[in-house]
Amino acid sequence: MPAKMSQRIKVYSYSIYHSSNSYIGIALAEKALRGLPVDIERRPIYIPKERGIKVADLQGRSESAL
Repeated sequence: MPAKMSQRIKVYSYSIYHSSNSYIGIALAEKALRGLPVDIERRPIYIPKERGIKVADLQGRSESAL
């Protein structure tokens, strides 16, 4: 008899590693997908802060220093 395969979906979350928004996003995704056969893997992208655009900047606000 063949071995039963696990039917799980792998979700990759790519985000700028120093963005506080990425941590909120992954927490919300984990909460929303809890109980489903989903594995979330966070994959931070290295972008120097001086080159990255912050969401707060796009909204005309400022983001607190990390």
